[in-house]
Amino acid sequence: YFPPNVAWVAQNVLSDVDMPLIITEGEFKAYQIAKVDTTYAIIGLAGVTSWSDKSGLPLHRDLMQFAWQRKNSFQDRHRKVYIIFDYDGAEEDGEPNKQVGMAEAKLAITLRGLGADVHLCRVGKFAPIKGEKYAIDDHLLAGQALGTVLSTTASVLTGLTDYDNKLYELRTQYAILNGDIIRIKDAHIYRSWQSAKIDTAQHQITFTTTNAQGIPKSRDVHALEEYIKWQRACKLEQINMYPEFQGMPITPRGEYNVFKDWAHEPVNGDPKPYLDIIEHFFKDEPSLIEYWHNWVGHVIQRPWIRHNTCPQFCSILQGVGKSAIPEFIALAMGVERGQPAAIMGPGELFESKNGELEGKVFVVVNEPNSDQNTHQAKFKDLITTPRLMIDRKYGAKFTINNYVNYVLTTNKPFVVQMDNGSRREMIYTPTSLDPLDMGQRVKSLMEWG
Repeated sequence: YFPPNVAWVAQNVLSDVDMPLIITEGEFKAYQIAKVDTTYAIIGLAGVTSWSDKSGLPLHRDLMQFAWQRKNSFQDRHRKVYIIFDYDGAEEDGEPNKQVGMAEAKLAITLRGLGADVHLCRVGKFAPIKGEKYAIDDHLLAGQALGTVLSTTASVLTGLTDYDNKLYELRTQYAILNGDIIRIKDAHIYRSWQSAKIDTAQHQITFTTTNAQGIPKSRDVHALEEYIKWQRACKLEQINMYPEFQGMPITPRGEYNVFKDWAHEPVNGDPKPYLDIIEHFFKDEPSLIEYWHNWVGHVIQRPWIRHNTCPQFCSILQGVGKSAIPEFIALAMGVERGQPAAIMGPGELFESKNGELEGKVFVVVNEPNSDQNTHQAKFKDLITTPRLMIDRKYGAKFTINNYVNYVLTTNKPFVVQMDNGSRREMIYTPTSLDPLDMGQRVKSLMEWG
């Protein structure tokens, strides 16, 4: 249950990990919390185990819509999650009973594995009469503060066996995709069962039995072997690119998403240094200033809709910003493995092993000029084809949707040969830029960035 008095859309709750979240039991309790405090997003579960379903995902499909952490080049940010389940009076210290404690622990392990900062709240500690049932709505209707409950938390998970603990932990780290094991954090697909076992050797489950003489005997079992037999193991439908779920490795539909977060968070400030250098760079064709801003803005704001045009900066003048300007955009997005942009040369573009294109929406290619018909055909195909076959070096092959937007730069007169019917290129050839002046402008831009 998602209380209607929470501004889910306006506050961008699903993707904003800085918005803390409260998970409780039932719609009435969730609605009561939302009435007294609008600084939290609130979810009401139908029951303490209703956070999971039979979809084969770590969480219920509705909860898989939430982002639990964001990673960029500077920091990891984790959404704060407060779990407030009812107190049934069974335990005098305000702790939940065994059944509730197990459900709470499984949820906490799952959320922590997905990146959340989880707090187990103990509303039972505020019950006026020990041994009587007490819930968060009782607490609030009595005029008590929500903050006191949120600050009274437990850190120890109760009721789980080592077996359950390890399997629920693994479910947020590894998934099964078409019979193969895939590592969720980076989409590494193990090419053999043996390599998967070696990489997960630290995950062991200890089973203890007692023989006829009453002597306990322990044995360790590889947790991954138990995990793949587990009915609740995370099972994914396919691997693809879903920019509409940016930064979420698993979509609510149960697909692996190779499109990751930008390397840097946007910040408030004056973009004048960038605007100034763009205006100067395109001074030989001022109409392209607005075109470039719109083209780049579209890639960032709507990465799920690919351009069908390709800017090309061609000039025999060197040091005039042809490469520096698009590379600045790429660096802002992130050019490391698993980030949405890349800077490459012609060899990387035209070679068969193209893992560098995985998860990319913006690629700068320097000096890709060629008069080879095969290169021209392949480049046209890269720009227009709706699907892209990814062939990882030393890894798996798979096909993803093609959302890559290219910018090409060269010191030669052209990139590829065109005919009168060519319509997918925007070509700019600066003629009046001064390399010394432009070099200083680029240096200032990079320092500002």
